[in-house]
Amino acid sequence: MKIAKLEEREIFKDSTIYYLREKDSTNQFIIQQKEGQINQYVKANTQLENDLNTKNKQFKWYKRGTIAFGATLILLLLSL
Repeated sequence: MKIAKLEEREIFKDSTIYYLREKDSTNQFIIQQKEGQINQYVKANTQLENDLNTKNKQFKWYKRGTIAFGATLILLLLSL
């Protein structure tokens, strides 16, 4: 009787250990996936910031060029 209960208890322990190891493995996989997503987000965010800075610089030069062209045009018209 006691031996049967001990064997049953051992089987329960073994199955619990197996279940917890499987759960740990699944959680480790999820953590790796999340870390990969975070890395992709950081790369995309950095790229978008760089693109935005580039566009802002281009817009500033476009704006300066438009102002310079307008000023030159006004000066030419006034000199006539």
